Amino acid sequence: MFKLYCDGAKRNNKLYYGFVIKDDNNQIIKQDGGTIPCNNFSNNFAEYLGIIFGLIEVIKLGIKKIIVYCDADTMIKQINGSAKVKSEYMKFGYHFVMFLSKNFDYIEFMWISRKENKAADRETR
Repeated sequence: MFKLYCDGAKRNNKLYYGFVIKDDNNQIIKQDGGTIPCNNFSNNFAEYLGIIFGLIEVIKLGIKKIIVYCDADTMIKQINGSAKVKSEYMKFGYHFVMFLSKNFDYIEFMWISRKENKAADRETR
């Protein structure tokens, strides 16, 4: 099963996102990250950006089955339906992830610790 590791951060009025895609053999097939100048959004929104940009890349690669890993417990709970999405801009991130998820035959979202998500975290630097 392919794996997508995602992360996001907010520092110095900028949102940083990163992702790493691994194949069945746990080999990195794509990693990337970026920065968006923005003071009005939270660290949690940056986490959504990591998932969104990662899923877009997975779709471009033609992958149809994926497990998405993220160290943001709130995001995983929201995506899996066990927590509410309250703010309007967070709803945008949530709905975009749900829209992108329709492109997969199988998709699962799982929480992992920060320690297990170091490769994606490095992409936010």
